Amino acid sequence: MNTRKSSRSAIGAALILVLVTGMAVPAPADKQPPTKPSNLNVTGTTPWSVSLAWSASSDNSGQLTYRVVCSNGQSVNVPQSATSVTFTAGLQHKGTYSFFVCAFDAAGNNSKSSNTVGATLPADTIAPSAPVITATNVGPAHIALSWSATDNGSPLIYKLFKDGVLVGQPGSATSTTIYLLAPETTYTFTAQARDNAGNWSPLSAPFAVTTTAPDLSDTTPPTAPSGLWGGPYADGSVEFNLNWTPSTDDVTPQQYIVYDLYVNGVWTGVSVGTPHISEYGVFGDNFIELIAKDQAGNESVAASVSFFIP
Repeated sequence: MNTRKSSRSAIGAALILVLVTGMAVPAPADKQPPTKPSNLNVTGTTPWSVSLAWSASSDNSGQLTYRVVCSNGQSVNVPQSATSVTFTAGLQHKGTYSFFVCAFDAAGNNSKSSNTVGATLPADTIAPSAPVITATNVGPAHIALSWSATDNGSPLIYKLFKDGVLVGQPGSATSTTIYLLAPETTYTFTAQARDNAGNWSPLSAPFAVTTTAPDLSDTTPPTAPSGLWGGPYADGSVEFNLNWTPSTDDVTPQQYIVYDLYVNGVWTGVSVGTPHISEYGVFGDNFIELIAKDQAGNESVAASVSFFIP
């Protein structure tokens, strides 16, 4: 069979189709992969990163993306304009890892993999810096704080102390709001940071904040909580869940409105700013009351709901 003649016939038929019907002939699918990246090498390490570089690939489409793959199961994509990357995903100090690079084009064609290189990260013996604390909002009964520290690459865990007492549990959060404080009272906060290698920073400098005085001209109570509903969990206990539509106030923002909860006439809990709470009742009949209170101490009319815990 004359393949050249057959090819010319196919082209001719396509041209006739275009001339007769005006329909464009689809371009053939791109099935050609990029050339493989080469000369992958390690250019540097820290306790939490590996820096890599390689020689560029090419593709018939002119466009491609690199994928850097680590033996820990993580990978990152790198644009065509770069032939280096500092890899951090999932790396731990003192760990040993291997890497390779491949390229892929917009049609999904993947190149062959580059050579594989390995690296062992050094131990992290450097502690984070002492955190710096700032106040972002202060009211008669709340203080909003944020804090930060620097480190040589590890994610950080923080501890926050109020007057020397730990607030909550250590975590990665870098801000919080402390509620239910006394007006015109000074509180002192400190913080400490820890990296994933277990290095603790020095304790931060003490940060003192004084709550403001309540607005004595504010005599209007918040609106009563509406849509109050709830009931027991289906686990055979006396714990129940309560939800409502948030109250509003002419002075106090919604996120600082306090909700006092009473179960069968006894105060049992409080929620600040959030329209839900879990609490414990008694087996049998439960009469629930919820009262909203603003920062000046004005209390709303009580909302109520009753339910039976079997």
